[in-house]
Amino acid sequence: LSSYATIMKGSEHGHVVIAGDPDGSMIMHALKGEQGKKQMPPAGKLPDDEIQKVADWIKAGAKE
Repeated sequence: LSSYATIMKGSEHGHVVIAGDPDGSMIMHALKGEQGKKQMPPAGKLPDDEIQKVADWIKAGAKE
């Protein structure tokens, strides 16, 4: 996930981000280590406030 375009394009596993839907976005499950998703980032879980910023961005439409 090196760019906005890459994130929005998705992966072979589906949509990484679904604008307006943090609960349906794969990236949120990875950041939280949920639903069998590999924990991201690999170095360890982000602080909850950082995860919330990503959720808020997605909920607001995930604009570039």
